[in-house]
Amino acid sequence: TGAPARVTLHLGHLPGKTNISVPYPRSPSRVDPNNPPWPAFRGYHRYSFAHATMGVRLPTILGKAIDDASRTLNEQSSEDLIVDLANCLERMDQLMVDLSGNAKLRPIIDDDEADVALWNKEIAKYFQGKDFMNAPWLFAEAYKYRRLHECFSVSKYWKDYDVFYRQKCDTFSRSAEAVFELSMRFAEPFKHSENLSDAERLEADRLMFLELTQVCLWGNSTDLSLLINMTEEQIKSLQSTGGDHLAATEKNILGNHLNRLWETVKSTREKTGGRIDFVLDNAGFELYCDCVYADFLIQSGLAKEIRFHG
Repeated sequence: TGAPARVTLHLGHLPGKTNISVPYPRSPSRVDPNNPPWPAFRGYHRYSFAHATMGVRLPTILGKAIDDASRTLNEQSSEDLIVDLANCLERMDQLMVDLSGNAKLRPIIDDDEADVALWNKEIAKYFQGKDFMNAPWLFAEAYKYRRLHECFSVSKYWKDYDVFYRQKCDTFSRSAEAVFELSMRFAEPFKHSENLSDAERLEADRLMFLELTQVCLWGNSTDLSLLINMTEEQIKSLQSTGGDHLAATEKNILGNHLNRLWETVKSTREKTGGRIDFVLDNAGFELYCDCVYADFLIQSGLAKEIRFHG
């Protein structure tokens, strides 16, 4: 037999290069939690942070939580507490099965929490039939933590149990060097040197504000959920608050609006001061940085009131 005849592909039905239109961002009428303005990363997107989160980070975090609850179970002597916590562990094991097996997102069990109806309404309306890997990863991750909360909130004796408490304490204890470094640098109340002009005082305020804003920002670099296997040396490196370290890491800020932030805060002070709100995320070193930052804002007069939201 001879070689096959040459085949010519006709691509005339494809749109021309100049006619290709991008359907993003979606118009407001087409936006919903499952379809944000721009395409959402989902767990099945390999080589993405979403894939690493759903496939590695969350199972690892949940596994450590199960280990923690098991350790607590072995410390109990009361039969009622043991049975109740064992049931919590069974629910955690089922969550691990669902997460590892990529189960569909089921409704949240009514545990008398205020958000149950909202969660179930969103799941029914926008995520019906979605699973851990094909729902937008941000929603899927939040859903996983809500399910973890449910494991204990439906119990009798362990509603307020924190499976991350030991990890928080351990990481904070290993942050002692960074805490000491920061506390020594700001041990004295903030005040200007004598004989400074108004312009020099303002510049001193600006430099201190920018430095502490970065300290506060990078305080989140040792988030337990992001770095699940940190060594003590890694913690020390990430938590360094020295000026040289901050200058070197400033280039890593993707959207750097520090100077605009300074102008906003400065104008607030010029208008008789105001309130600055902190939305708290993590405990430990990050919270300590927030407190140092808030203390400076009050002492410098950049704010008259600080309100923390936990």
